[in-house]
Amino acid sequence: MKNFIIVGTQRTGSSAYAESLNMHPKIACGWEWAQRGYWKNKTKIAERALNGDFSDLMENERNHIAELIKKNPQWMGYRRLFRATNQWVFYPGLSPALWVDQLSMHLKWLAGQKDMHVIHIVRCDNFSWIKSKYLSSITNSYVGKAYPENARITIPVNESNRRIRSKNWVDQRLATLSETNPYLRIYYEDFLCDQKAAIESALKFLECNLMETGEDNRKIKRQSSEKSREQIVNYDELKKYLTKNNQLFAAFDAGSEARCKILCAALN
Repeated sequence: MKNFIIVGTQRTGSSAYAESLNMHPKIACGWEWAQRGYWKNKTKIAERALNGDFSDLMENERNHIAELIKKNPQWMGYRRLFRATNQWVFYPGLSPALWVDQLSMHLKWLAGQKDMHVIHIVRCDNFSWIKSKYLSSITNSYVGKAYPENARITIPVNESNRRIRSKNWVDQRLATLSETNPYLRIYYEDFLCDQKAAIESALKFLECNLMETGEDNRKIKRQSSEKSREQIVNYDELKKYLTKNNQLFAAFDAGSEARCKILCAALN
């Protein structure tokens, strides 16, 4: 089987995207393999699994990928997400969390796998992303679980700025894989606006027949239908601060920033 990987930071819809890809008979996408493994073994665990040795995976991970393998896919991949934390000194790369996640090791390993296809999921709307980070943590609502009604949070302003800087830095580093690997960038906001089109982009990237996709009536819903202004107690203060520091949107260039603004406006 040929291999691919979905990369990004946490809270970018990677779980829903991976499960949507799994609807195709030629694709098997595992979970976050080696997330809990010893730091020095993370890439080795993934490499063995991609070669068909699942012995290092947790039992539920083994059961999940074993079920997918039954359909005899042509592609096998998994997800690898990296943390965006406020705990760093001087610049985001000097973060204990990224040292444990082994971002640098993964970049080196992936760059050496010239045939490894990379799908990079990016969330443009930093404001909604930071809300998601704090709401999910406080309410313990993850992987499609809706936030409790009337959930309200106060988000630390300076801490948020550092988290967003870390998120943007990680995404910029992951984007360097476009120089070494077959690479596709997917925007989370695109996925929310038009799930079918966002999935078809990946199927074309992996050279899979679009006509073979199984019928699926599921639609990925946002975890909250409430407006950010209603959920964030210090909404005005936070937005003013992030606007002043040019941190409202993730952008790789002027063109992508303009596109991000259009996508975010359509959703909000």
